[in-house]
Parts: sequence; C-alpha cells; structure tokens
Amino acid sequence: LIHAKVKYDPPKREKQGRGGGGGGRGHNRGGRGGRGKKGRGRGNNNNKNSMVSSSSSTTPQNDLLYSHPNNNDDDGIPLPSKIVDTVITNPPFGTKNNEGIDVQFLKTAIRLAKTAVYSFHKTSTRPFLMKLLREKWGLNAEV
Repeated sequence: LIHAKVKYDPPKREKQGRGGGGGGRGHNRGGRGGRGKKGRGRGNNNNKNSMVSSSSSTTPQNDLLYSHPNNNDDDGIPLPSKIVDTVITNPPFGTKNNEGIDVQFLKTAIRLAKTAVYSFHKTSTRPFLMKLLREKWGLNAEV
C-alpha cells in the first residue's frame, strides 16, 4: 500500500466578465447577490451587453494537465513508471474549486500501473473521461 500526495496545479481560466453586481455567494464582494438576503442567485445584471459566455478557455497549463500520462510530467510521486501491477484510486471529484484534480489522479495512476487502473469518478464526467482516455491518450477503457 502506497499513500502519497499527487502534485496538482489547477487549470487556469482566462478572466471573463460576468455582468451585474455579484452573484452566487458573492454578496460580501460588493454585489447584492440577486435573491434575497442570503446572497444566492445569479446577481443583478444591469448591463445586458456585458455578459460573456461561461465556457472556459484552455491555456497551455490545461494542455499539460490533459497531456498523455507517459510524458514524464512531474506529478509529485517519487516512483518510477510502471512500478505496480494495479492501481485502485478514489480521487477527489474535479469540481469548481479543484477542477481537473480527478484527471491528475488518473494520469498518475496510469503512469504507475503495469496492468490496470480502477478509478471511481462522477457519472456526469464519464463521457469526458472516456473520450480523454480513448481518443486523446489512446488507452482501452471500460465502465
């Protein structure tokens, strides 16, 4: 059993405008928050032209995160590649504050395993992960 901490640098997003005076739980950042006193919601959008698409843009760091596991990127695990037969991992789900961390765990697991990797992921990320594994990384994967 090996217990180790995977090195993780979150993907960078380009700054985007979000019209209005705040949103989400941002009522303490100058905006009203949009829905009552709790500050939840999409915020006040007084300037309709300032809306920018919410889709994220990739940067070179994102390309590094999603690069092939055999590229010898520093993942923080001081072990040689293909050192164990099988890796079983339950990575943190890559959501909002730690986007891409599940991919980093999977990438490190693939680098370390000779035979197989068993990994738990959110069902909603399945199409993305299967495409990444099969098309970009050229690996066999099944659910």
